[in-house]
Amino acid sequence: MSPSRTEIRAVVAGRLRSWYALEPGEIADDRPLAELGLTSRDAVTLTALLGEVVGRRLPETLLGDTQTIDALVERLTRERPDGLGMPWHGPRPERDADRAAVAVVGVGCRFPGGADTPDAYWRLLSEGRDAVGALPDDRRETGPHLAVAPRSDGTPHDGTPHEDTSYEGPPHGGFLDDMAGFDADFFRIGADEAAAMDPQHRVLLEVAREALDHAALPVTRLAGTRTGVFVGISGSEYAQVTAGAPDAWTTAGSAPGVAAARLSHALDLRGPSLAVDTACSSALVAVHHAVRSLATGESDTALAAGVSLLLTPRAPHRAGALAPDGRRGAFDAGADGTVRGEGCGVVVLKRLADAERDGDRVLAVVRSTAVNSDGRSGGPAAPNADARRALLAEAYTDPADVDYVETHGVGTPQGDPAEASALAAALVSARTPDRPLLIGSVRANLGHLRAAAGIAGLIKTVLALQHGEIPPHPHVTQAGTGAGAEALGLRLVTSAEPWPRHSGTATAGVSAFGYSGTNAHVVLTEHRARPRPRGPRTGPALLLLDAPSAERVRAYAGELADWLRAGPGIRDADLARTLAGRTGRGHHRAAVVTRGRAATVEALSRLAAGERSPHVVTGAADPRDGAGTVWIFPGDGCPWPGAGHQLLETEPVFADAVERLEPLLRWHAGISLAEGLGADADLSSSAVAMPVLYGLQLGLAALWRSFGLEPAAVIGHAAGEIAAAVVSGAIDPVTGARIVAARSRLRTGPRACGPTPPAGRPTGSADGIHQRELACMTREFARQLGDLPAAAPGCARYSASLADPRDARYDIAHWEANLTGPARLPEALRAAAEDGHRVFVEVTPNAAGPQPPAGTLVVPTLRENTDDALAFGTALATLLVNGVRVPDLRERLAGCIEDVPPPRWRHRRHWFGERTPALSGQDPVLAADGEHRSSA
Repeated sequence: MSPSRTEIRAVVAGRLRSWYALEPGEIADDRPLAELGLTSRDAVTLTALLGEVVGRRLPETLLGDTQTIDALVERLTRERPDGLGMPWHGPRPERDADRAAVAVVGVGCRFPGGADTPDAYWRLLSEGRDAVGALPDDRRETGPHLAVAPRSDGTPHDGTPHEDTSYEGPPHGGFLDDMAGFDADFFRIGADEAAAMDPQHRVLLEVAREALDHAALPVTRLAGTRTGVFVGISGSEYAQVTAGAPDAWTTAGSAPGVAAARLSHALDLRGPSLAVDTACSSALVAVHHAVRSLATGESDTALAAGVSLLLTPRAPHRAGALAPDGRRGAFDAGADGTVRGEGCGVVVLKRLADAERDGDRVLAVVRSTAVNSDGRSGGPAAPNADARRALLAEAYTDPADVDYVETHGVGTPQGDPAEASALAAALVSARTPDRPLLIGSVRANLGHLRAAAGIAGLIKTVLALQHGEIPPHPHVTQAGTGAGAEALGLRLVTSAEPWPRHSGTATAGVSAFGYSGTNAHVVLTEHRARPRPRGPRTGPALLLLDAPSAERVRAYAGELADWLRAGPGIRDADLARTLAGRTGRGHHRAAVVTRGRAATVEALSRLAAGERSPHVVTGAADPRDGAGTVWIFPGDGCPWPGAGHQLLETEPVFADAVERLEPLLRWHAGISLAEGLGADADLSSSAVAMPVLYGLQLGLAALWRSFGLEPAAVIGHAAGEIAAAVVSGAIDPVTGARIVAARSRLRTGPRACGPTPPAGRPTGSADGIHQRELACMTREFARQLGDLPAAAPGCARYSASLADPRDARYDIAHWEANLTGPARLPEALRAAAEDGHRVFVEVTPNAAGPQPPAGTLVVPTLRENTDDALAFGTALATLLVNGVRVPDLRERLAGCIEDVPPPRWRHRRHWFGERTPALSGQDPVLAADGEHRSSA
């Protein structure tokens, strides 16, 4: 039998405390053991101890493979059928043709012209703006200090500077504003390592995180999964900066092949991790590999990216490839060269069937991809028209379906005509003259992004499909490719226009050609989303924020409040669902539970200001549930009139549970549960109060379970123990209804709703019942119950009716003790705490009375004289901000995924040989020389 989480954690935590004098609060289950001080020698000893717990020899690499307590528990408690102790996912399913379609569910970008969010990029495109500008001053003479700079301590390197790097090229290009800035603190990367990292790696980390946030996919859910990373990257100019003074970080820091691996490492992604270099087609070839990996089942989610940054843009100018004026665009009749640009883009991909199943927002659908080579052409960079025609023929089933092609658009007198001819030959022959093939190229907006060119075009096309509009292609003075564009059946889109949808579905292609000779093409279609049921749930919105520091949480709350004041067209439910998919930034959390936009803005503003609010809950989400959450079912007193009534209107799951229990309680107890929950219900008799309490507690349990929560243990107290037994699975609701009906009839009296007797006193004495009458009641109780079917419970249980709280059997003798024996709730709570439980949820409309020991968290489900739905939402929020895990929270919330501004990065300048600016403030993740509108 596999050991329990409690047993495994006790061994590990005990040794860590003993060896390294750690406090219990320092040992977080998701923190790497190496960070806690575990040495390789101690890891061998600890592995041997764990082997004694599990009863078999464990590999000495166990702790190196698992790294955290969470991963260790997963490894040791979920064994493969062959007994090797590894998580078992089963055989990879076969993928049929329909499942080969791949959904684009999120995008992230950082392109010139301030296009650092999908919304900003779309505005630039739809307005036909040009992001090409003057060369930044810090790159005009040396790049950003391209020559070897002094060490961070101010002493010079021994190496000599590289060749003279004075700039001689044209002062034009598409440049980013802050290439040296990086939020190393967010990624827990030290200053020395960050300075040695190629800025391409840094921007890739940030933009990939933005893409996942745009997709609303929590990074914690992807950790350890078959998520592939495919990055198009070509070369590293930064290697010239670090070559003169190599250290422990520089080799990996500037290696292009490490770019993908760095992302996989940061997010703990276990799928393929590939850096692809085919020059200018790198990014689109990376997309091709990502799509294939998804289609074969090798990956279940994939990140496909392209990144390219310029430290010095001189070389192509010397080769005569740059446009002298920096303005002539692709397919313009006077185009005489390209314009350099830089940037990074990331798309998040899933199989379409999986995305629809999971409720993802599908921005576009990849229908096919194709890659080939020019083979032996006229030269290393010379195109091969036959190869390009073959590429397009492979990509399309019916060429007449495509409405628009986002071209490579090299912008040279030779390159543009060659591309246009291939498009005409492969895609135009089956078209009528009134249906020309529309073309354009983002290169006219951004310049040529080299390895990132394909991803810039792909994201442009995804956004165009999402918005149902083809954006204009700027800088056209004469319809390009000479005067023959129309004769070829092509038309350059020079002003924004709606998709023609010749096949009924908007369809587009994206091309990229590398001077390596590798060609790539991707076919996309719009997604006709099935209407997502918004659901009848009308409860309050729960907005969950997290970050590496409390200050960052407050800052983002302020940003959201400002954005909401501007009146975006988004419902609070949509905002809640989107934010629920963005968790995993850090352990500091806050949750806002409100009804209505005004209340939401006010609560966010109070959070930002550090002010208290009844609608805000904060916490540090170090996992506190230890051995798991305990649900307490007290039975002292009776519900207040109307307890839970509002939930009938706002929570369909609760209402369904009440509806299912209604006939049971009518038949066995002779009461209406729905009426008993009414605000004017008379609960003065236990014949009514006990069955209502039973039904209310089962309804609240069903509501908790609808959010993915399950008890690791239950505590039953007095009449509440009946619902506890049902929730544990030991008895069914029918049996529970029989027990509560018999109990309530025997306890009927004028003081039926009085308090349960204190610990140690028989429950009968509290009602003034004579011992002889008590014995008579017990016999009658047993007679009415008769046979009681019971099953093995699905969780641990503690009984307040027994001297040993852990010995709950739920037979006739047990229920007799429950009726007449002492009430020992403090003992039951203490036993649960001794067993490692730290989080307690009161599944009740009234206080449980005695509190669990210090260091535990007690969360009431409902509170008297409050909005029931707000009270439940606040209870859920309290668990979330304190680290209790709610699986698939995003999917359990109503609403849709929408564009929501991400938090700002906290950039500091990191450059090899420079002293990194010191942190300001007390929190190590607060300092920032500049802020960048991207998610952090």
